[in-house]
Parts: sequence; C-alpha cells; structure tokens
Amino acid sequence: MERIDFDAPVRRTVLRLSWPPFLDYLLNTLYTLVDLYFVGKLSSAAVGALGVAWPVNFTAQAFFMALGVGAAAAVSRHVGAGRFRRAAQAAASSSLVQALAGLGMGLLAAALARPIFGLFGVSEEVAREGVAYLVPAALAWWARGLYINATYVLRASGEVKLPLFISAASLLLGFGLDALLIPKLGIRGAGYAWFSVTLLQALLGLVFLAKALRVKPKDAFGGFGELPWMARVAAPSFAENVTQRLGFLGFVRIVTGLGTQALAAHIVAVRIESLSFMPGIGLGNAAGALAGQGVGAKLPRKAQGHVNSLVKLALLLMLGMSGFMVLASVGGLPKLFAPEPEVASLASAVLLVAALEQPAFGMMAPYQWALRVSGWTEAAWAITAAGLFLIRLPLGFALAYWAGWGLVGAWVAGVADWYARGLAAMALFNSKAWVRRVMARTLP
Repeated sequence: MERIDFDAPVRRTVLRLSWPPFLDYLLNTLYTLVDLYFVGKLSSAAVGALGVAWPVNFTAQAFFMALGVGAAAAVSRHVGAGRFRRAAQAAASSSLVQALAGLGMGLLAAALARPIFGLFGVSEEVAREGVAYLVPAALAWWARGLYINATYVLRASGEVKLPLFISAASLLLGFGLDALLIPKLGIRGAGYAWFSVTLLQALLGLVFLAKALRVKPKDAFGGFGELPWMARVAAPSFAENVTQRLGFLGFVRIVTGLGTQALAAHIVAVRIESLSFMPGIGLGNAAGALAGQGVGAKLPRKAQGHVNSLVKLALLLMLGMSGFMVLASVGGLPKLFAPEPEVASLASAVLLVAALEQPAFGMMAPYQWALRVSGWTEAAWAITAAGLFLIRLPLGFALAYWAGWGLVGAWVAGVADWYARGLAAMALFNSKAWVRRVMARTLP
C-alpha cells in the first residue's frame, strides 16, 4: 500500500499513478484484438457472434465492477487515513462476495445462453457460434469477479503496477491458447482460451492482494461489517453499470438491425477504437485514487485540484489519439481483422467518426472515476443514464434509420453522448456539492 502525498508535485504524482494502468489497459485490449484476429479468420458470423457475446459478458460484469467500486472507495479511504489492517479486511470480504456471486450468475447464463442470443434477432448461424463462446466464458465469471475486485482494490491502495503484471501474463497465455485452439475448435476455442486466462487472472489477483495489502484468509470475515457501507456506495454504481450495459446492448440491437456485415464492422471498429482509450483509462484510474485518498485524508479541495491538472494532460493525450484513429482508418488497419472487404471499408468509415470523440473521453473518464471512487456514485449513474437514454439510443436510431446514415449515424450519436457526459461530470466534480456529499459519507 502507498499513501498519496498531496504536497508532492502534481505532475509527478499523476504520472506515477497513471502510466501502469495505461499499459495495463493496452495489454488487455491487445488480448481482445488477438481474439478478434483469429476469430476473424473464421467468418462474418463468428465475428458477429463476438459482437453480441462480448456485451453480454460485460453486462454480467456490472456487479463485479460495482462492488469493486465500493471496495475501492473503502480501501482508498482507509489507506488515505493510514488504516491498513482495515483496508486488507475490506479487500478480502469483497473478494469473497464477488466469487460467490459470479459462480451463481455464470451457471445461470450458461443455462440460458441460447435464449439470450434470441433476444438480438441475429441469424441462426450467429446464435450458434455465440452460444459456443458464451458458455465456457460464463462458467469463469466467478474468477472474473475475483480479478476485477483485486485490480480495483490494488489501484485504490496506490499499488498501480501489480495489475500490469497480471495483464502481461494474460496476454501471453491468451495469445498461445488462441493460436492453438481457435484454428482447431473454431469460436469455441476462443471461449476455452478466455476461461483459462480468467482463471490465471484470479489466481494472480489473490497472490498480489496477499503481497501488497497483506491480506490473509481470515480477513474475508473481518471486513463483513463494512460490506453494508460498500453496498451503499456500490448500489448506484451497480445501477450505473447495468444501465451502461443495457444501453450498449440496446445500441448493439440498433446495429444488428443493419445486417451481419454492419455488426461485424461495428465489432472490428470497437476493438480498434478501444486502443485509443488507453490514456483516458489510465488517467481515469489515477483520478479515482486521487479523489478517494484525498477524501480519506480530509483534503477534498487538493484532490479536486490534482484531478483538474490530470484532466488537462488527458485532453492533450486524447487529441493525439484522434490522430491515431484517422491513421488507423486511412491506413486500412481494419483489413487485419475483417473477414470481408465490405466489412473493412465500413469499419474504416466509423473510425473517422471515432476520431471526433477522443477529447470527450479524456474529460469524461477521469471525472467519472473520481466521482465513483470518492463515493458519489449516484452522480456518475445519473450522468451515464442521461447520456445513453436521452442521447445515444434515440439519436442513434434516428440517424441510423430515419436519416439513412446506417452504422455511421449510430456512431455519430455516440460522439454526442461522450461530450455530454464529460461536461456534466466536470461540472459535478468541481461543485461544492461534491465536497459536501463525499465528506458526509463516512465509514463505520
């Protein structure tokens, strides 16, 4: 564990906290691209199946991420106040809950995999491929919960480098298994590879919790008293994650109505686009640690100043990512992952739209993570719900179908959503209401 020194130079603190999550996200994204590369060699139906299975998989993670936010909020406050033993107990108890919940949810999803795909109106071939991937992936959700909780807690405690090692090991194992299994077993091999990688992530997460926070098995019961507080913080974050996932599933439903090629182009573009989010994700994690530990140390105004300085850096870096998206489009990067030329061409077109959203993400990610980890999860939820259901979905449907812009129109709506969320999050985090609310939400 490492307490943040709010009297140290801001730039040094920001860089120390942000570069490991930056690389961590890069490695995780590269693994999904490896998946897509090998699956893209199969068919458009297989790529389309991933386009539905991934959002379903991530929807289930809404619970894990929400409780992870609650655990991170508790741990960051304890570390900021120097209560290291209580930080370890909070981390252990939340990990136990994550594993039990993931086990139950995974078994249910595996049993209902075929009806889940039926909700999206995809072809029988896409549904068959998707079920083959989703079943083994869902059976590893208990391990995914452990991994997510460990990474959230480690970063909140100031241990930002250890999750990076987990992602590096995951990429190496995932690449090897994908290359071995997908050519032989098809998309089912990708599901088996994901299952194996997730087990490795959970194991390493537990090892690093024991190493960094000195978590012991008996601590799983020592932090039960703080679970209600974590649940109160996590509940709006859970609602936000469910809202986010349902919104994106609704967005995928808009895309599936445009045909299999549009769906395949969408998933190719999303995977490439995810590379551009690396600076925003890395700095977002740093913003969460700054805000959470600042509240724990009773220095909310300094935390605001540090996060604002961080956002200036994020905006600069994300402008550079706009250039990357343009180069990816005109340079033909989608051709590496698309099974057909028409899919690659459409993916290149929407990547040009994605270039416009980068500054918005650089503003939105840090401020929303600061709101979450500091404990004002209700505000983060409201911002997400408004962006999705007042802007992205209605505007996306209108532009895709009524205006006749197709997939490009749906992505234009996404750009509008990001900008609205970023401006709203900036205003709320810098308000007096943020200070009042987070300082009033004390731990038991």
